[in-house]
Formats: sequence, structure tokens, C-alpha cells
Amino acid sequence: MEDDQYIRAYSQFRSELKKNASLGEVMAYHWLTRPKRIPGIWMMYFEMVEEHSRELANIINLFLTNIEKLCAWGKVILEYGEEERSYIVYEFVEPLCTICLNLPYAIRSRFIFSVTHLSHQANMAILGTNWKDDLPSDAEIEFSTMDTFATHWKPYKKLKLSLDRLSDKKYQVEVNHYRSKYHHRYPSHIEFGLSETVTRVVRNDGVVSYAIGYSKPLQIKDITLVLKRQHEAATKCYGCYQRLVKEQIETILNS
Repeated sequence: MEDDQYIRAYSQFRSELKKNASLGEVMAYHWLTRPKRIPGIWMMYFEMVEEHSRELANIINLFLTNIEKLCAWGKVILEYGEEERSYIVYEFVEPLCTICLNLPYAIRSRFIFSVTHLSHQANMAILGTNWKDDLPSDAEIEFSTMDTFATHWKPYKKLKLSLDRLSDKKYQVEVNHYRSKYHHRYPSHIEFGLSETVTRVVRNDGVVSYAIGYSKPLQIKDITLVLKRQHEAATKCYGCYQRLVKEQIETILNS
């Protein structure tokens, strides 16, 4: 494609993007009420909760913005032939897809990180002198760690259930395990091209074989539908997260 064709395509994209109403809920900021006076023992909690809640809202809103962009590109490329479409996908769409398809896992991981740290600090209000600063290092925090430290809080149960929908097995199958393959192997292509032509198969009895085949490319129209559902799951997680934080703050202030 010539430069003027890329400019035309991008102009069409911007026009299409302006037509679209927001495809989902935007996460709110400034919903926390910070006490005017904070005892030193709780300073770390309030510093963390302000940063964490802001960064979680940022990444979920970034997710929504990129889904909206992907939907706009999905409409624009329909106006082009296969050759021109392949150039547009390579130049504009594939990098956007890579970000979008990785974000559900990133959002889930950040919720786990935040809930673990905040619950660990807030547990001082429940455990008193029995509280110990025994949280594992940041690199070792995972779902089971969060489960251990957040189980005291009533809103946690719904938050835990909502997290199960983020980057869940259904999502992973729908996008052919894109994130895992992107980081560790070779993922499916976007719109054009086949992948995984040779696959090594190990049966339960240990017998090894090699299969010749292929994985079809992921299509933008299918990706956007799946990503919209993941964004909905992220918004529900954020709502549960807000309720958890509000309960923790109330407990802290009354301790």
C-alpha cells in the first residue's frame, strides 16, 4: 500500500471510531473517601488503595478503549480487498489485537496482587496483636495467596467468583490460548495466515506422535465479541473490588 492509502484507511478508522458510542462501562475514579487524619499504622494501606484502585481503573478503561478501536478497524477493513486488508491488519490491527488479547490475564493478575496486599494490611484491624507481616514477596503472590489473606472479608466471596470469569478456560479456548502461545510458543495469526503446522502430541500412556495440520487465524469480528464479554467480567470484578475496599476502610476506621 502507498502512504496515501494508509492515511485514507486511518482517516476512515478515526471517523468510524467517532460514530461508535461507548461499548461498555467506564470505571470511575475518585470514589474513595480518604480520612483527613490517618494513624501511621494505616498509612501504607491508604497509599496502596489509592494507587491500586486508580491503576485498576486505568487498565480496564484502556481495555475498553482498545476494544472500541478494534471494532472500528473491523468495520473499516471490510471496504478493502484482501491484499490491502492484509497490509492494514499488519500495520494497525495486529498490534492492537496483541494488547487486547493479553489484557484479561493482566487485569486478573493485578486484581489478585491488589486484593492480596490490601487484605493483608486490613487484617490488622481484625487480628490485632495476632497479625504478622508474613506476606510472600510480590513475585510469589498468586490466586492461592489472595485466598489465604482475603478470606476474612465478606465481599471477597463474590470478588473471587467474578475473577473466575476473567481469562477463564472458555476465553482461552475461544482465542486458541493466544496469551500463553504468544509468550511461550507461536500464537494464531490475525485475519490471515495459518500457524501450528506441526504439533508434537504426547498421549497419557507416554506414546509420542507428530501431527500435521494447522490453526486458522483469529478473525476480528470473533475476537471483539469475546473481548467485550471479558470487559464485562472486568467491570464486575471492579464493582466487587470497590465493595471489598469500602468494607475494609469501614472496619479500619472503627478499629
